[in-house]
Amino acid sequence: MRNLYEYKIEVFYDAEDRDFVAYIKEIPSLSAFAESPEEALKKIEEVFEDYCRIQEEDGDPIPEPLSRKEYSGTIYIRAPKSLHRRLAERAAEERVSLNQEAIYCLTKGLAS
Repeated sequence: MRNLYEYKIEVFYDAEDRDFVAYIKEIPSLSAFAESPEEALKKIEEVFEDYCRIQEEDGDPIPEPLSRKEYSGTIYIRAPKSLHRRLAERAAEERVSLNQEAIYCLTKGLAS
């Protein structure tokens, strides 16, 4: 059986349903609703246990937690020529490499 707490769990208040919702980022189809964050977390534990049991009975895989995945730090992307040019121009203006400028822009975008 997997450890739920190796997964990324989000708990938030849904104003429309007037409930707290808990879900697992790696398995977004699993969710639980409750009147408090603590109850929602307890319910997602039960939902996760049932999910794992069913997956194992059916011989279906259970997604790996993001916390276990290894990343190389290398990504390759294809970009429109106009975006490539804009990044290169900004990198030159800032006197940094194109890679540094792209990382800066990605980081800034993820933070917003």
